[in-house]
Amino acid sequence: VGILKVSKKNYLPSVIWTGLPDSSVYLEVELYNYNKKKTVKSPVECWYDYLLVVSPDKKKEIGRRLKLIGVKHRLKKKGDALLLSLPDYYTLDDVKSILSTRSLNVYTVMEQKEEAQRIGYLKDDRKNALYLGEKLFSQDDIKGVKIKFDGASKPYFEITLKTKSYFPERVAFELDGIIQYTATLDINRKINKMRLYTDMSFYEMQNIRASFLQPLPLIGVKPSKEELN
Repeated sequence: VGILKVSKKNYLPSVIWTGLPDSSVYLEVELYNYNKKKTVKSPVECWYDYLLVVSPDKKKEIGRRLKLIGVKHRLKKKGDALLLSLPDYYTLDDVKSILSTRSLNVYTVMEQKEEAQRIGYLKDDRKNALYLGEKLFSQDDIKGVKIKFDGASKPYFEITLKTKSYFPERVAFELDGIIQYTATLDINRKINKMRLYTDMSFYEMQNIRASFLQPLPLIGVKPSKEELN
């Protein structure tokens, strides 16, 4: 038999008990400190190499991007390019995502179609049309990005802008060309912080945060036969 206790504070599991009905044999697990950042460092047995088609002068910026995500890596110059070595559990698609250029645009949401500059669709769903007005800011206006958790432990981006401004009552966040979220703001005061919720995994959110904090040019990535072991 099993028993699952749920916390009244965050509605997440707090105790899991399972065992025989007479409790002669049982296992009890207590769960706590949700969303506390911990790092498990394991040895890397095998490295895989990738040739980055980009100026070697970008080595510092690429290194910072990888450190922001927490990727164990080796990076060195190779001719007119860079040689990146990662643990073999990263795939080519992972590397392209880690080093990609992401875009963020935030727009005013208008009430009437006649007032809009264009029509967008929430989550790219044609049934959820939004009337978009002027662009309010982009990733170039961002000072900082943090990943935080709300009371239900759902992760979200906390975006800090370079300057405080008055914003319209309702805004739409467009990430990589797709509107991810709309928010109602406090229009009675200047603000420089906003929340952005997405359905992305925490790992993908880390990649996006790093891309905003450390922009990179377009980088070509291809496997390399050279070994760095």
